[in-house]
Amino acid sequence: MKDRQIQKWRHRRVGAGVRLITVVALLWIPARGAEWFKKFEGPAPALLRLGTVSGNVLVRGGDVSWIEVRVTTRGWTIGPGGVEVMDQRTGDVLDVGVQGEQEFFGIGERSIEMDVIVPRRMNVTARTGKGTISADHFGGDVKLITDNGGIEALRMDGSLDARSGDGSVHFGGRFDRLNVRTMDGEVRGEIETDSAIAAKAVWRIHNGNGPVHLQIPAGLKCNLHVGTFEGKVTVDLPAAGVRAAGVPGLRSKVNGGGGVFSVKTRGGDVGIRSEKPGDRSRE
Repeated sequence: MKDRQIQKWRHRRVGAGVRLITVVALLWIPARGAEWFKKFEGPAPALLRLGTVSGNVLVRGGDVSWIEVRVTTRGWTIGPGGVEVMDQRTGDVLDVGVQGEQEFFGIGERSIEMDVIVPRRMNVTARTGKGTISADHFGGDVKLITDNGGIEALRMDGSLDARSGDGSVHFGGRFDRLNVRTMDGEVRGEIETDSAIAAKAVWRIHNGNGPVHLQIPAGLKCNLHVGTFEGKVTVDLPAAGVRAAGVPGLRSKVNGGGGVFSVKTRGGDVGIRSEKPGDRSRE
């Protein structure tokens, strides 16, 4: 009887040891990586569209006449059995996308990074299902959309449409059109001098849950509509004679009025102040 108990105990010990070794082996599996690179020369497209189901996207402006795209993976191969990078030009539109099964459940690190260099003037649409999007120092008609992740767009020039399903948004630059939305996260923006809202245009900065902090030009002309359901509104625009502190909402003509500037959040404070000398998001 005692011998059988000892054998069972040894069996359990051996089994536990095998399981432990298996787990350790899984943890030490090296993450494979791969890289895809392409330089697009010749006449620039009117629109560059970038997309990935999951991964981070970085778009940077440079003093160049070409477009450069680099896709780096960790834990994924590029090609059959992994993810694929597809590029196609149709007329004036260039599409570059990462396709394939990109959801991963298991042990180990897997990631996709798309790093893009574009000319200073380029219309860009970038989308990711899960990941961050960063844009820096270029202008045009720019759309940045992520279902889950933050957005940063700095030193921009032109039109910006930035939308996140869940993540903070930070933007800055000179704008002709502006639409910023997030369902959850902080919104921060620095709008530069020479930005202008057309007489019949509507700029929107809407947040589902989180604070909004804006710096705007002292001379910006607009009909300002600000509101929060759970929080306080603070506006400090001394040159325009518009000030408010601790109120739930505000409607006011700024510098004689103009297009509508709508700033709203369902949960969080809103702060709007005028740009001061030396305050710049652009170098």
